[in-house]
Amino acid sequence: MELGHAKVYPRDINYIMMTPSAAGGGYVSFVHELGHALGLHHPWKSIGTYKDRLKRIEAREMQLKTYLANNKLYKDNIKVGNFGKTLGELRNEINKELAQLRQEKTAKIRLNPKIYFKRSTTENIMDYNGYNDTKTQEIIYNTFSEGTTFWKWQWDLMNEEVKTYHSKLL
Repeated sequence: MELGHAKVYPRDINYIMMTPSAAGGGYVSFVHELGHALGLHHPWKSIGTYKDRLKRIEAREMQLKTYLANNKLYKDNIKVGNFGKTLGELRNEINKELAQLRQEKTAKIRLNPKIYFKRSTTENIMDYNGYNDTKTQEIIYNTFSEGTTFWKWQWDLMNEEVKTYHSKLL
């Protein structure tokens, strides 16, 4: 059962949601979700997860760029189908989405971990205390129990995240 959830991308709509049981269960779940909101993933995220998302980003970028290229000769004030928008408005939206996709792609490439750990095997706060192995139906417990540390590269990433995206709010 998930105790909380946080969103990493797109960065301008990050959030943290905690269930009542998690909110009353101490700081660990909150700090874990805060880590997600500041750009961190689980240390056991597979390289396939990153590659799959990168492929989806690149496919969407190609789709949007193709649309722009196919319509580059038309004027901005032309109404577009059933959208109720002009081509100029649609181009602006597409360019914003392309910028977000580039930002996420850059972050994914930069954040792609060089080392992966098995789930529930580290003292890292972004790891899990345990999980139910769906293949064996066995409950796997983390011998380190509650995560207590962030690694240096995670601190660096969170600091960069705060400076780059959240300091504008201060």
